[in-house]
Amino acid sequence: MIRIGFIDDETANYEDYAKRLSRRDIDLLFYRGDSNAEDIVSWLIAENLECLLIDYDLRKKFTKNGTDLVFEINQYLPEFPCIMLTNYPEQSKEEKLVPRRLIWDREEMNKPDLTEVVDSISNEVSVYLKRKEALFEQYGALIEKRKSSMLTAVEEERFLQLHTLFSRYGETDDFPAQLLSPDINRKLDSLDSLIERMSQLLEKKD
Repeated sequence: MIRIGFIDDETANYEDYAKRLSRRDIDLLFYRGDSNAEDIVSWLIAENLECLLIDYDLRKKFTKNGTDLVFEINQYLPEFPCIMLTNYPEQSKEEKLVPRRLIWDREEMNKPDLTEVVDSISNEVSVYLKRKEALFEQYGALIEKRKSSMLTAVEEERFLQLHTLFSRYGETDDFPAQLLSPDINRKLDSLDSLIERMSQLLEKKD
């Protein structure tokens, strides 16, 4: 079953959407927190969600509209699929913060047959998971190379970017990216050497 989230400033449509999507093996969870993007990202990761449905007009509850929220979420998780639901799709497309394919007329969710909706969600989730897997393989390859040789400046920057990304998923060691930079590593190596040298001197005195 695919697990997806739903963000709206009212619950009127949630039960209907959830009931109809559950018949097509999609579990829809409603977000009940505030509009802080970091909190939303923590929620979707904790709930193992693979996609979000977000209403465009969130003014009854939040201080921003849906396109702004999608933009902020994708700053944390660039590949995560966020589908915008709106009564005015052309207006949302003009803002150019969300890809056109991810801006849906809300009436799509009210159609008797949700086959197209389900197929689109399934495709977005499949692409997201495949890209995430490819990025994790890239991250793993950089870790292995880093163990045996120095990374180039471009590779080091990419390594730190991927480390930050996967730390949000809880899939890395819990070290801040800043502590993984080559300069820090060289300083730590020097410190280890100094400690070892001091230990040797103390042993000689004894």
